[in-house]
Amino acid sequence: MKQDIDPSRNYFHVITQALNKKDALPSLPAIVFDIRRALVDNDTTNTQLANLVKQDVGLTALLLKTASSPLYRTSVPAVSIKQVIARLGMKTVGHLVFVHSLKGMFNLKSTGLEPLFNYVSKRQSCMAGLSTYLAMKLLYPYTDQVMIASILSEVGNLAILAAFKDSSYILEPKIYFALCRKYGKSIGTVLLNRWKIDQEIIDALKGYGKWKQTDHENLCLVDILNLAKYHTAFLIKKDPVLPPLSELAAFIHIPPDLNETKDGMELLLVADHRDLILEIIEGL
Repeated sequence: MKQDIDPSRNYFHVITQALNKKDALPSLPAIVFDIRRALVDNDTTNTQLANLVKQDVGLTALLLKTASSPLYRTSVPAVSIKQVIARLGMKTVGHLVFVHSLKGMFNLKSTGLEPLFNYVSKRQSCMAGLSTYLAMKLLYPYTDQVMIASILSEVGNLAILAAFKDSSYILEPKIYFALCRKYGKSIGTVLLNRWKIDQEIIDALKGYGKWKQTDHENLCLVDILNLAKYHTAFLIKKDPVLPPLSELAAFIHIPPDLNETKDGMELLLVADHRDLILEIIEGL
């Protein structure tokens, strides 16, 4: 049962007070903008882009790890960033840099909020892995866009959590998730516009979590996100309370040869390949 926010406690005041502080809303790291500029320059070479990426040791390690994941690996592993760029292409590397930068922007470890932070981060990673896997299986062509959108789906919720970092309030999980339902999307939208995220992604995230809403005829970004959100629940909860999969608007857009389910709930193409999906999630 969902819990309402206690009206006697001004949680919204805590959120707005924190977010109105100077630099309270995180900005994208400078390296993201440097790489964005390099990618729009047609004269940028793989070597030049590799030199930019190598300025961040952590990012370099993450990209090498991702290139070895089931999504991208080949029989010959990439051992340098230049090889990663040659294999994946500049555009994909740029998107991966963006994704990894987003995942590192909110860090609430070593605080009283760490358990909630770990839970939301796990859900975020599951969303990214599942949505990318589903996009590939369902032949949705914009897998990079799907990965970025899935990571961005938790930005507003993480911003709410960060607002309580220095607060005297004890943020109970039920209250936190109620705050996310009430304010998460609106705060997320503020950040997405600030970061100049593609409008298509912003629009898709507005329909994220609205199981039965559809205004399109073919499989699109919001369908992939909602299918991933639905299946993520099975990875992070023991007995999730969900409607039958066939009741989701996204279900009608799944090709008939791929829409077989397990007991009317999970897609078999997910349930029967859970180990592979977990490996993908671990590699992101």
